[in-house]
Amino acid sequence: MTNALTSATQTQQPAVTVPSDLSERFATYAEMSRGAFSKNTERAIASDTRIFTAWCEKHGAVAVPADPQTLAAFVREMGEVRKPATVSRYVSSIDHMHRAVDLTPPGATNAVRLALRRLRRDKGTRQDQAKPLRWSTIQKALDLMGDDLDSLRDAALICLAYDTFARASELVAFRLRDIQQDDDGNSSAFIARSKTDQEGEGDFRFVSASTYARIMAWVRAWEALSHERMGKNDPLFPPLGFNAKNPAIGTRDVTEILKRRCGSVYSAHSTRVGAAQDAMTVGATTPQIQQSGGWKSERMVLRYGGQVKVKESAAAMLAQVQGR
Repeated sequence: MTNALTSATQTQQPAVTVPSDLSERFATYAEMSRGAFSKNTERAIASDTRIFTAWCEKHGAVAVPADPQTLAAFVREMGEVRKPATVSRYVSSIDHMHRAVDLTPPGATNAVRLALRRLRRDKGTRQDQAKPLRWSTIQKALDLMGDDLDSLRDAALICLAYDTFARASELVAFRLRDIQQDDDGNSSAFIARSKTDQEGEGDFRFVSASTYARIMAWVRAWEALSHERMGKNDPLFPPLGFNAKNPAIGTRDVTEILKRRCGSVYSAHSTRVGAAQDAMTVGATTPQIQQSGGWKSERMVLRYGGQVKVKESAAAMLAQVQGR
């Protein structure tokens, strides 16, 4: 046996120990697939396959090629401590690892499919949803902010997150050039790449007049204090420490800003959920909300709007008519 891998953040080889006769095939696949997947996808595959490999070593099993019964046993054991969605992702990564060297993906077999189905039935598939950050709460937070650099940056970021339904990874990727205003005064933000757009076709999102004004106020304040112009290709949200190593804030910074400004119960995904619920409240259709948030299907929109829709249900109408 020999390790076929280097770092999975640099190659598309899975993080496993494989038979020596497969090493060359893994190396070939790593070269062919270079740049074909996002860094997040590469990291997820590496992490998932390491977990499976460690489990196989502990149980004296072979990771590649994996016997379907071995993978089914892994699914059952992981299901005791992990959510169904996480276990399903493990299986997808393991299947990816097998397809990389033209082996049959074990996840497609009845043994594994039934193990996953049983897990979903036992534990359910509903995932924890981020607490929605509605506009009413954002407005209260904005009222408490001043005109210092921190406040200007945080206000611009939170409002942009709400308007664009952007994920944290999309927010920190914004460049100044991505914020545009046309001759009629309408503004938009261009998301060059997203979780559901790995090939980088890009997507324009709406930006309100008040949000655009907050962004420009932040940019002008940053330029005044840094004594330099923010270039069109520069990150829209650089760190406030002008000697910082990273050119832009990170996704953890987005979460920290939301928690500090709006409340500890919120996360980086909260503006996305809250904006979807607010849009549903004012009568926006599911396709309209889907377009605003860049969702490929209506499933997540309906899930996010469940709490809103229940207030419009027949039971809610009946209770209102009956005065209870």
